[in-house]
Amino acid sequence: MDATVTRLDDLTHDIKLLQITPADGAPLEFAAGQYAQLSFDEVPTRSYSMANRQGNGNLEFYIRRVPGEATSEHVHCTLKAGDEVEIESPLGSSYLRQHHTGPVLCIADGSGLAPIKLIVDTALAHGMKQPIHLYFGVRSERDLYLVEHFQTLAERHADLSFAAVLSEARSTDIGATS
Repeated sequence: MDATVTRLDDLTHDIKLLQITPADGAPLEFAAGQYAQLSFDEVPTRSYSMANRQGNGNLEFYIRRVPGEATSEHVHCTLKAGDEVEIESPLGSSYLRQHHTGPVLCIADGSGLAPIKLIVDTALAHGMKQPIHLYFGVRSERDLYLVEHFQTLAERHADLSFAAVLSEARSTDIGATS
């Protein structure tokens, strides 16, 4: 389907939030954890996981800038609101099984937080009561994003635990473990 870029925001020095809206305005149905193939003019098609829950008509993706990789460079340096995108979705068989009753272990790093955020948000929104453990690993404090989102969720939901894990932690980094 055809879509339009409606928002681009920097989440970190190398992760950009890309929001697109399908041209027909209809919400896309997908399971938490699935991904889409995005095609932009004159750069290779790439797969990116959805980061937001379905229903409002927009799709959000977190895209890491990889120096020298044409598609991520295009998103970070050239793409702008109003540009067209072609999307193929939903894809992938790794997604939240809402009838699962055991504990949920979520591990993410960098832009890999997108499908994990969606899984956690969906599980909580659907009232899943089993323990959910989320570990978000990055190199340094400058690579962290959405920490407040997950800390707020953990305060509201006793069954959710969240830990930011830094591989290059300094003694001045607050709230992170190494």
